[in-house]
Amino acid sequence: MPLYILFVGYPEKFDNLVLQDLSFGRIFHHEEIGNLEDGDVREFFINAFDSVGMKCEDNALELLVMFFQGSPLMMQHIGDAVFWQANGEIITKNTATIGVLNAANELGSKQIRPDLNRIGSKRYLNILLKLGKHPIYGFQKSELESILSDEENNVLSNFLVKIMIKANEGDVLT
Repeated sequence: MPLYILFVGYPEKFDNLVLQDLSFGRIFHHEEIGNLEDGDVREFFINAFDSVGMKCEDNALELLVMFFQGSPLMMQHIGDAVFWQANGEIITKNTATIGVLNAANELGSKQIRPDLNRIGSKRYLNILLKLGKHPIYGFQKSELESILSDEENNVLSNFLVKIMIKANEGDVLT
C-alpha cells in the first residue's frame, strides 16, 4: 500500500533534522511549495469570509492580496487578524489595514523577535532595530551611517560583513 507522509515546516527545520541524523535526508525529500497566485488568494479570502457570512470590499481585498504576497503563512495570519478586527458583515479597507498591521506585529513577535534575542552584540541589535524603524528596502552604507550613533558607526563595516556571511549560512548573528 503506497503511503505519502507530508511534514510541513521551514527548510531550516529540515536541514536541522538532517544534521542531527543523516538518514533523515535519505528517507525524506524536501519539497518546496511555491507561493500562491493572486487569483487563488482572492478566491481563498472570498470563500473564507463568505463561509462565516462576511463580505470583503474590493479595495480591502486588493490590500489583503498585496500584503499576502502568495505566502500561506501570511495568508493565515492576515485572514485571522482581519476576521477578529471586523465588527460586522463587511470588511472595509480600514478593517483590512488594521488587520494587516496586527498580523505583522504578531508575526514579528513570533518569527523575528526570537532571532533578535539571540544576537550577541547590543550594537548589532541596535543597528537592526534602527533599520526596522526606517522603511527602506535597500540602502547605501552612507545612508545607514546617517541614522546611527558614533558607537554603531564604529562597528558598521564589521556588522555588514557578518550579516552577509550569516545570511548566506542561515546562521545567527553574534
